[in-house]
Amino acid sequence: NEENLVVSNDARLVASFPQKKDTSCAIPVVSGSYYLVTVPAWNAVVSLDISNPAAPREVSRMTLGPEDTPHWIAISPDQRRVVVTGYDSLQHRVIIARFDPASGRLTLDERFREEGTIAAGYRMDNKTWPHGGTAKGIPHGAVFDRPEGIAGDRGSGLSRIDAPSGEPLRVARVEAA
Repeated sequence: NEENLVVSNDARLVASFPQKKDTSCAIPVVSGSYYLVTVPAWNAVVSLDISNPAAPREVSRMTLGPEDTPHWIAISPDQRRVVVTGYDSLQHRVIIARFDPASGRLTLDERFREEGTIAAGYRMDNKTWPHGGTAKGIPHGAVFDRPEGIAGDRGSGLSRIDAPSGEPLRVARVEAA
């Protein structure tokens, strides 16, 4: 919010995004010379070329559905996939974006979906969890994990979802609704 921005004599605002009512933050990641950020007001994830930090330039925008409000993103170790969670219709769903680290292009990974569904993504509101519970999962923060990191996590409360490439995606926080 620009009204609350304090600028020193040595700093200047080079980019900003509109704020969506009832949202308070957007989570960015940096990959090479690209700054990826959720923009809830646009229902989108945006890629900015920051090779010239004084003049960031939008190079890609992955616009989601009108009820998909992205919040959290994390990038895979190979810098080619971005996990997205959020609010509204993303409250109980995880989606994956493909990221081209050479161009900054973002696209929805249509392959990441549950068997027999038409919508991309993985729903967490219709599951029976390993401990036997059936509460609606709310994936808030999510990270990619390497296969060797899976062993020894028994009892951590983290859920594991295998992405189409076979690399596990672990949902870092699942809350009962």
